[in-house]
Amino acid sequence: MGSNFDFKLNINENNIPLAISELRNKKRRILETWGLFLVTQVKKLTPVDTGRLRNSITHEVEGENTVAVGSNVEYAKYVCLGTRKMKARDFLTPPFKKNKDKLKTMAENILKE
Repeated sequence: MGSNFDFKLNINENNIPLAISELRNKKRRILETWGLFLVTQVKKLTPVDTGRLRNSITHEVEGENTVAVGSNVEYAKYVCLGTRKMKARDFLTPPFKKNKDKLKTMAENILKE
């Protein structure tokens, strides 16, 4: 699932190298902030038996444009997507959909700093 956000940025051409560096740093902060926030939201919806699945939810910034939120527990995909015998309990997708506006606001606030 991907989401796109558009932002307007005015740059004085004398400061382009500095502006590019600052923008990259802010983009990294945005991804990190989103990851931390989404981990909290995903954990709220994660089904709990022993707590192992919920405790395994983490985030990782991948490259310059992506933050991944998920679990490395082998059965996470079966809980989330279901099986023939077990109903899906999607705990990953709803937080992204529910908080799209909040994520955009977080990004805008970081860019304004």
